[in-house]
Amino acid sequence: MKYDMLHIYRKQAYRHSIVQVVTLLILSLFWLLLDTKAAFISVLCGGVVWILPHLLFTWRVFGNKKDEFPHAIIRDFFTGEMLKLVSCAFLVILAVKYYSVQAIPFLCGMAIVIAAPWFFVVFIYSRKLNL
Repeated sequence: MKYDMLHIYRKQAYRHSIVQVVTLLILSLFWLLLDTKAAFISVLCGGVVWILPHLLFTWRVFGNKKDEFPHAIIRDFFTGEMLKLVSCAFLVILAVKYYSVQAIPFLCGMAIVIAAPWFFVVFIYSRKLNL
């Protein structure tokens, strides 16, 4: 993979992170208007539990390197994915243990943040294709 392609994928990965943060902020503010402050914090915790590991994955896979070897890219991808899953599980345990998170807002925050980049991609491409 040439450096130019790696640069394009790095921009896309960080764009996904920005979409996740914006979605989390909108969802948490919406939840604050509808429910209590505890639910608001639960939504924020649920989103952060996924966003931080995703940023760790992005940094690991698309860091400032110029590897063009396919085996190095695959190795970095699987290492980054493993770090993302382990750190996500660790953050879930921390959030549940040290914060009095409410289950439904916590899971909604996490699920919406996970799904946000997929919906964003569908929205962008449906506009480009005039669907």
